[in-house]
Amino acid sequence: SKVLVYPNPFQNAFHIHLPESEIHSSSVLILNQEGIAVMRKNLLLSSTTFELNYLPSGIYQLSIYGKQRIQHFKLIKM
Repeated sequence: SKVLVYPNPFQNAFHIHLPESEIHSSSVLILNQEGIAVMRKNLLLSSTTFELNYLPSGIYQLSIYGKQRIQHFKLIKM
């Protein structure tokens, strides 16, 4: 049961795919390099697309909060 985040780096949008068992208890937080939250969202589907064309290019921290774990990813916007 693996969480997938793709594509990374991305230009305008990226996708998160969750195992079915984690859908109803997961949320996402994206922080910029200053540690400021630029997006928070509850995940309601196994595959979710995030349109972030309004954000400047750079490195972001993506945190996925699940029922039993927290996963962190470095997300690069081109």
